Amino acid sequence: MSLPAPSSDLPAGWVAQDGLLTPDVSISGYLARGQEVKGVCDQRDCRRRCQIDLPRLAARGFGALPLTTVQGFLRCHSLAGCGLDFHEDPKAGLPLRALLGRSHVKIRIKCAGCGFFRVTRVEGLIAKLSATRPMADSLMTSEVPSQITGPCKTCKKSAWRVDVLWPALNSEGQRRTSP
Repeated sequence: MSLPAPSSDLPAGWVAQDGLLTPDVSISGYLARGQEVKGVCDQRDCRRRCQIDLPRLAARGFGALPLTTVQGFLRCHSLAGCGLDFHEDPKAGLPLRALLGRSHVKIRIKCAGCGFFRVTRVEGLIAKLSATRPMADSLMTSEVPSQITGPCKTCKKSAWRVDVLWPALNSEGQRRTSP
């Protein structure tokens, strides 16, 4: 009897690039994450508001188009400059529970000030955060830095950043460490 292979399926709307899990910036990626994008113009003579219709654009075959291209088409090209700023839904992200059960996935907690970092497994991070907060597995990865108390021991700054390390399962280094 062999052990089951680790789940290498990426979460919907995310891509693995250079060993890091990053959001897919295409229309399909935003749609898969359920992330809405709204635009608001702050100029006095405009005050335009818009919401990008992601399902309609994907249905018409524009799913692979980067969202920044769509945002460029929505700008007014006024001589004074367009004041349309786009805001993404901050609640849409990657919950820690979506990474459970994937032995190859690690979380890197890094100080943005000096570069000091620690790497931990997802289960270990959830266990540590559960001591101070119930339901820590529902936290988004973007919310983890705000849960870290205390400054960096090296530079004394509190500028934490969290990265999800997603190594390629077929890489040489991964094959050497796998049983």
